[in-house]
Amino acid sequence: MPIFPDRYDFEVAKDKGKQFKIVAELLKKANTIIVATDSDREGENIAWSIIHKANAFSKDKTFKRLWINSLEKDVIRSGFQNLQPGMNYYPFYQEAQTRQIADWLIGMNASPLYTLNLQQKGVQGTFSLGRVQTPTLYLIFQRQEAIENFKKEPFFEVEASIKVNQGSFKGVLSPTQRFKTQEELLAFVSSKQAKIGNQEGIIADVQTKEKKTNSPSLFSLSSLQSKVNQLYKATASQTLKAISFLIT
Repeated sequence: MPIFPDRYDFEVAKDKGKQFKIVAELLKKANTIIVATDSDREGENIAWSIIHKANAFSKDKTFKRLWINSLEKDVIRSGFQNLQPGMNYYPFYQEAQTRQIADWLIGMNASPLYTLNLQQKGVQGTFSLGRVQTPTLYLIFQRQEAIENFKKEPFFEVEASIKVNQGSFKGVLSPTQRFKTQEELLAFVSSKQAKIGNQEGIIADVQTKEKKTNSPSLFSLSSLQSKVNQLYKATASQTLKAISFLIT
C-alpha cells in the first residue's frame, strides 16, 4: 500500500469472451468503423476500449462517429448522413478512462486503508469506498440525520387581503420571506411604512402577461420506453413488444 500500477490491463469478462471474439474479428477486417454507442464519454469509453482490446486500431482505418440522442428513424437516418470524424471524440474516451482508473485507484487504496483503521478501533467488517459512492452515501446519511432530528419551529409570513373597486385579491411577498419571530415581522412591515391591520394603499404598478402552453410533443420510442419504465418498471423490450402488439 498504496497501489499505483505502472500500466493497466483491461480484461474481457469470461461470459463475454465468445461474443467479443466475433466482434474483434469483424473490427479487424473492417476498413471503416462507425462508433454508434451512446453519445457521451461513457459511450466513447465502451467503443474505444473494445477497439483497442481487439487490436483493431490502425491509422489505415477510417473512424466515424454517429452522434444522435434519439432512436427515431428520421434522426438515425440524418445521423448516418452526417457522420462526424471519429477521432474528434477520442478525448471523451481518454477522459472517461482516466476517470475509470481514478475510481479504481481510490477504491483499491482507500477501502483496505479504512477497513484496517476501523478494525483497529474495534469496528468489524470490510468497508468499500469510492469516488462517487462515498460522498453520495454521506449525503444520504446527512439527509436522514436531518429528518430524524427535525424539530418543528413556528415562523411568520406577510400576507395581505387587498380590496379594490373590482373585487379583492391576496397579496404575498415576492420573493417569499419568513420570519422566526413576530417581532422580526413587525419590524420588517414597519420598515416598509406599513402596519398590521386596515390601511389605505396605492397600487403603483400592474403588469399583465399572456402565457401560452403548447401541447406536449408525441413520445419518441426511447422517451416512451423511459416513461413506461418510470411508471410501471417495464423493460424497454417489454414496451416495444406491447407497442408492436397494439399496432398489429
